[in-house]
Amino acid sequence: MRFRRLLKDGTTGLYYAKLGDWTANDGEALDFPDTFAAVHKAVKLGKKELHLILKFADSRLDISHALGEIAPGSHSRNAGQSAGVLLLALFPVANVAGSLFGRISD
Repeated sequence: MRFRRLLKDGTTGLYYAKLGDWTANDGEALDFPDTFAAVHKAVKLGKKELHLILKFADSRLDISHALGEIAPGSHSRNAGQSAGVLLLALFPVANVAGSLFGRISD
């Protein structure tokens, strides 16, 4: 099950694109190689309203998770721990979404 990992600014509605640009078109957004890379970039950007978007071919399966709680300064002492908890929380969701997508496409 293939999905894209995007960062979206919840305030502007724009997606993070290459070289620090932002775009309204999710097709032009940077697809991070893995969830850790997306969360790591979110921490570096330090914006409080960033969301990690797991974008599937079927938009009904898209998942959005606010990343504000892991931004530097919000919980700087626990940022690494929060990122780890987030990653563990998203794996089961991605697996469920994958199996649902398989049933929908059959």
